[in-house]
Amino acid sequence: MICIWLLESKQYANASEALYKFGDRRTNWDKGKIFQGVETPSQSRFVGYYDIICNKLNGLWKNIQNDFGFQSEAI
Repeated sequence: MICIWLLESKQYANASEALYKFGDRRTNWDKGKIFQGVETPSQSRFVGYYDIICNKLNGLWKNIQNDFGFQSEAI
């Protein structure tokens, strides 16, 4: 979910950048050299799917608003 927030808040442009930043901050480089990023493939895929929604489909919430006529502010 942190990687999703990094994408949604526009701190990183794509999934690979957000995943790398999360792993880099999570890894304690003083205690070892093993990178400790997102560990399960399904989590990485989810971030990748969200990246597609944001960058190629112009955002999920905007599409839902248009399709169903919601008048609330974007998430």
